[in-house]
Amino acid sequence: KGSNQVVFYAPPLVTEDSLYIGDMANNFHKLDLETGAELWAFTGAKGYFIGQAAKDNGTIYAPCNDGRVYAINDQGGLLWTFETGRFIWAQPRVSEEAIYVASMDHFVYALSKSGEKIWSTEMAGALVGAPLLSEDGTKLYVGSMGKQLVALETSTGQPLWIFDANGTLASVWANPILVDGTLVFADSSGQVFGLDPENGQPVWQTQVSGSVVGGLTNFPDGFVLTTKEGLIKALNSDGSSKWE
Repeated sequence: KGSNQVVFYAPPLVTEDSLYIGDMANNFHKLDLETGAELWAFTGAKGYFIGQAAKDNGTIYAPCNDGRVYAINDQGGLLWTFETGRFIWAQPRVSEEAIYVASMDHFVYALSKSGEKIWSTEMAGALVGAPLLSEDGTKLYVGSMGKQLVALETSTGQPLWIFDANGTLASVWANPILVDGTLVFADSSGQVFGLDPENGQPVWQTQVSGSVVGGLTNFPDGFVLTTKEGLIKALNSDGSSKWE
């Protein structure tokens, strides 16, 4: 039910029978997917929610604007928190071994399932978009406002390669995706790149009209993006235009 006291900014996390979402009043909710009835609300956060939550094996990992990740069980109880140095706007990525968190404090963190830090790696700027795990789980692709896209080794956090388009890359807000084996991402100047995910070498490059600050989404035979100026554009997997 709508209320002028509650504003939602975070994307909802939808599972088979439930919906999980945080609000701007510092509360995190679980709703029944069919009826919208609130099943529980976690009220222990010290900030509001902008990023989408993640869920794995019954645990919800909720990123918060207070710089913390809250691990919540499926009954709404707090399991643990992990604190970074700045806001967290990005959805955590979860693998079998770890939870990967991108923070506005310029660091990427790998956490154990019990909330202990495994490693942290400093990037060139604040991290807004969610990182992407490679298909085999050995690499984490991270874009930053420091005008870089970096591949990290998930076991150690060490950089494997750094792509900056020879110094022409703008800030990377949008999350990267994999399209037919190519790593695809866009920057805030409207440049869109397809990279070899193994070595970061460019496969193709194109330009769209407008600033890309939202995420990219896989689409049949390609992908779709939106720009700050209101353009919705679908592209083929080789970067050529499909429609807009």
